[in-house]
Amino acid sequence: MHFRVQTDEINFGLGMVTRAISPRPAKDAYNGVLIETDADSLVLTCTDGEISIKARVSAMVEEEGLALLPARLFAEMMRKQPAGEVDVRVDERMRAVIRSRGSNTSMACMAAEDFPDINDVSGDHHVALPCKRFRDAIGKVLFAVSTDESRKILTGILMEVYEKETLLVGLDGFRLALQRIQAENALPAGNAKGLISAVVPGKILGEVGAELQGSDRGIH
Repeated sequence: MHFRVQTDEINFGLGMVTRAISPRPAKDAYNGVLIETDADSLVLTCTDGEISIKARVSAMVEEEGLALLPARLFAEMMRKQPAGEVDVRVDERMRAVIRSRGSNTSMACMAAEDFPDINDVSGDHHVALPCKRFRDAIGKVLFAVSTDESRKILTGILMEVYEKETLLVGLDGFRLALQRIQAENALPAGNAKGLISAVVPGKILGEVGAELQGSDRGIH
């Protein structure tokens, strides 16, 4: 595998995906960032077994392939690179050689086959929400979510999507928080209840809210 990428691009992507890494990973592979090449981009993936985050980064791909690199070490190394282009090549001995202006570093790759398969989440129905309002709503209900794993359902946030609004509800048995987001939503045809409902793990929505900081775009 061989690619060239701008440091600001890959640092942005690594900053997103490494949020999924646990301080105490259950498996060694969960310490890694999986890098897969596409025709003109890289797909970066990290997971802790519960949360998985992917990011696509523009790059000039010289040779396609995939590699699993120690995520924190690689991210720290990328942050220290001078602004501009960085060249990354993974050889047949599974060593990554990283070159940039005035720098030449190598590191051992991890076994990519140990990284779990991450299935893309897809569905027939999509909800579009204003980014800032969604981010604020998450922050205002997250405090009421339970941390007691013995009552698993209360560690999630109830999300109900209606035609004219979306509700977020968090509770732990003592506190209850509710937020309404006014937005037009297209519900599936023949939906007798007039809504889409799901309980989303609070930890996941918390990470989504953190990722949305500084963004004013809509989210799907």
